[in-house]
Amino acid sequence: MQDRFEDLRTFVAVAQTRGLASAARRLGVVKSAVSRRIQELEDRLGTQLLNRTTRSLSLTETGRAFYEKATALLAALEEAEGMAAHGAVEPVGTLRIAGPSAFGALHLAALVVRLSRASQAPVH
Repeated sequence: MQDRFEDLRTFVAVAQTRGLASAARRLGVVKSAVSRRIQELEDRLGTQLLNRTTRSLSLTETGRAFYEKATALLAALEEAEGMAAHGAVEPVGTLRIAGPSAFGALHLAALVVRLSRASQAPVH
């Protein structure tokens, strides 16, 4: 089964760079792989996304609409992957700090107050 997100990444790279060769360089693959993936994507969708001539490449009307949705989907995927890779978006739980009280008073007090205000959690 082919990777539909890779299809989207390839299409977006082609649309942004306005060329198969430049998209291939960006993606680190050969031009023929980009061309094949775009052709397979268009075949699967049953529509032409790109106008190709020997000198230029541009998006069709359908291609422009698909580009907008594809970039939004890829951004959402990156956000979801980042959130999963880094755990919860906001810290949760009790923060306990052990150390000399003088160090806490000099270096940590202001930070703990700011953290408490930011999280709306009481400081114990």
